[in-house]
Amino acid sequence: MAKTIGNSPYDEGVFDYGSMNDDHKEAVKKCLELAEKAGMQEEFLEILRVKFHLSEYPTYDLNESDTWKSFSDNDSIGASSGGYTRQNKVNYPYVSLMGDIRDFDKWLAGQITNLEKTISEKK
Repeated sequence: MAKTIGNSPYDEGVFDYGSMNDDHKEAVKKCLELAEKAGMQEEFLEILRVKFHLSEYPTYDLNESDTWKSFSDNDSIGASSGGYTRQNKVNYPYVSLMGDIRDFDKWLAGQITNLEKTISEKK
């Protein structure tokens, strides 16, 4: 259940959250019930729920992002996501972009042109 990391004799055991079984989850649920009755803060309890895979935070849908759509629709710029940061109980994905600097220059010029066009249409 524990993974060993570091260098002997200073190894420390780390709980492997990925190989939890139903008995582990039931034990954590019981501990959470006791902690709640003891008045532990809800924020701390939710951290434990997420850590032990008893609760999941929603992940922001990249397809809702105009910036993501703009980059991912561009064949010259590679866009990928991996990992996330958590804020206000939502997981916000990290994104990586890769391309020739000239492709980014073209993309930015196109965005500026689109913005100028939108502004002139509103006048």
